Amino acid sequence: MRILLIIILLLLPVRQVACAAKTRTAELISVHDGDTITVRDNGKKVRIRLLGIDAPELAQEPWGFCARRKLCTELGSALCSFKNTKIKYEYDVQKKDKYKRDLAYIYNAQNELVNETLLKDGYAVVLILEPNTKYAIKFKDAEAYARKRKISIWSKSGLKLSPYEFRKRESKRKRS
Repeated sequence: MRILLIIILLLLPVRQVACAAKTRTAELISVHDGDTITVRDNGKKVRIRLLGIDAPELAQEPWGFCARRKLCTELGSALCSFKNTKIKYEYDVQKKDKYKRDLAYIYNAQNELVNETLLKDGYAVVLILEPNTKYAIKFKDAEAYARKRKISIWSKSGLKLSPYEFRKRESKRKRS
């Protein structure tokens, strides 16, 4: 029994290190909109699309701008001015999208999952695309929380079209 307990205790720190190795640390360079950022990781610029969420487009006034400002605030600067700001990010199964952006979950300096915060505070909608489903339930719960409380984009004066519907409509307009 003692040997088993010793083995378990010895393995615990190894498991914690393995979990910690899944996240990467990078310097935040810029926030493009409510769900896309650029970081510098080991000297290389990396454009990251936040996984599991879809924020309003900047043209979806005022909500696109509000979502961008909320993301900036969560990452440490309401003015979207970053200097020596570190973030952590975590990949899921699929690491790139069709636009060659990295797909990741973002953590701020307080180690909060920013993707979830944007949903819970009503600045994004859930967008779960297989195979990246690690936080699907957590994200759906966060969106439900905001919807129920009619927060931000879910308020009476909130979004009229989802970001997806807006992009689709704009694409049709440009082709006409």
